[in-house]
Amino acid sequence: NWEQQGFDEKFSIQMPQIRGITLYWHKSTFADERSMTPKQLILDREQERLYIYPQSQPSLVIRVTKPHLVYQKFELKNPLLVGKKAESEYILLIRDKEQQIEVKINLSPENYRQFLETMTEEQ
Repeated sequence: NWEQQGFDEKFSIQMPQIRGITLYWHKSTFADERSMTPKQLILDREQERLYIYPQSQPSLVIRVTKPHLVYQKFELKNPLLVGKKAESEYILLIRDKEQQIEVKINLSPENYRQFLETMTEEQ
């Protein structure tokens, strides 16, 4: 049952290691090293998850996943746009005076063509 349980916890492991058959790691909230000897490991390649069944706690299952990629997002309203060609690439400069943000984007010729096609498509 992967529904949220009372003892469920999510955290990032620090300095993971395998020594012999034991897994070692640090947790940011603890100074000391933690360890666990697995009874069984199951790799789900499709979901990119590793399930660890510890020897010491037969009813416990630990699911290890890669961190999810989170993009930083922000919105610019009516920014100043400036574009120019510099050697073999195209530069797009976006500036928002109100938020004091400036974004410089270097586009390859192929990305520039794709950008133009996207901007000129009829909606």
